[in-house]
Amino acid sequence: MPGEKIEKCFPRQELTDRAKVDFVESTPIRFYIRTAQQVFKQARIYHNEGDLQTCYILYMRYANLVITELKRHPEFNAPENKASIAALKKDALVAMNEIGYLNPILDKKYDDYKEHLRKRAEKQQLTQAREASLQSEASRQQERLAKDQERFWANNQPAQDWSLFKALEGVPGVNTTQPHHQHHHHQHHQEIQEFQYPEHVQRQHQSQWATPTPTIRQQPLIPTPTGTPPALPRKPVTNNAPKLPPKIFEDDVHEFSQGLRTMTVPLRLLDRFLNIVRPNTIKKLETCGILAGVLSRNKFTVTTLIIPKQTATSDTCSTTNEDELFEFQMERDLMTLGWIHTHPTQTCFMSSVDLHTHCSYQLMLPEAIAIVCAPSHEKDYGVFRLTDPPGLQVITQCRQKPLFHQHPGENDIYTDACDQGHVELVDLDLDIVDLRSK
Repeated sequence: MPGEKIEKCFPRQELTDRAKVDFVESTPIRFYIRTAQQVFKQARIYHNEGDLQTCYILYMRYANLVITELKRHPEFNAPENKASIAALKKDALVAMNEIGYLNPILDKKYDDYKEHLRKRAEKQQLTQAREASLQSEASRQQERLAKDQERFWANNQPAQDWSLFKALEGVPGVNTTQPHHQHHHHQHHQEIQEFQYPEHVQRQHQSQWATPTPTIRQQPLIPTPTGTPPALPRKPVTNNAPKLPPKIFEDDVHEFSQGLRTMTVPLRLLDRFLNIVRPNTIKKLETCGILAGVLSRNKFTVTTLIIPKQTATSDTCSTTNEDELFEFQMERDLMTLGWIHTHPTQTCFMSSVDLHTHCSYQLMLPEAIAIVCAPSHEKDYGVFRLTDPPGLQVITQCRQKPLFHQHPGENDIYTDACDQGHVELVDLDLDIVDLRSK
């Protein structure tokens, strides 16, 4: 069918390779626990939407993280993490069952996709061969027509003594005797000259219609060849040409094959956040919030701003009681998509503390964003993410102890996520939940 959409498929080994996890032991284990929860949630969403390839990648990633990587973390056996890790292991059994179910399905999808490509290539080759054959036949017919015309004109040249009088001999009603024709013409002309108008009418006629008589030049007659011209060749019939194959749109919409997925952020988020945290800003205290939302049709949307309990200084802010925050999101099935915080005394940029904080978010979700608000400066906000590479790798490998420090290649570590990035600021509704008052 025209406009038929064909999903681009990959061999299962390639999907497995894309499920690898970048594990950094220095990252707090709570972020990996949270990452595993979000990966499992995304896998189920993609499964329900029918994107089995991305679903497989995410289930494999979850299994790798929970079964293989997490046990290497120094905090793995800590008593406070026992319940969370047990829940992850339980979901890992579900993930492994889903992987076993998807294996033969994905193998068949890939085989069908290869067969589709083979048939499409054959159709294209047949179409091209047919078009070339028709064009060649048309060229040959043009050449035959040109040769037929040359032969016709060569065999039908007019005789040297050809004249119109001879050509008209024997035609009824035509007198081909030239002297008699000239005498008749002369006599008729003489009769016209002998006719006289009355004097009054003649003067009037001459005054109104005195127009010089045009001179008529006798044109040479062009001889017309006799005989019947050859019939033109028949026009090639192209109705039986094969139909073109349908236009194919190979939708490569997988998370790991097309880059970052789009994230939509409500435009009113910035003003509403600044209004809520104004008391802290006046006191020159930083304030942070969590950007939560949903995933649908390969696109993230920030739907909720959560302001958790926190401690703050003029240069830092840290969340407290994170279990309350995670529980709130779990109950409402909300994913963590990024974070937002203020710089009440500084310009709009990512400090070294901000870079390390955001690294944990971006390891959890590659599309995660950090919004920095600097209300006392001209550029009052920015939407950022670590470059990957090199920014994400620089921060994950950093072992510097001071809170504020420099990193090599500072200008290439993070970038604007809005300017030609994956973030769209759109006029959407936004829910705001302030957990500080609870």
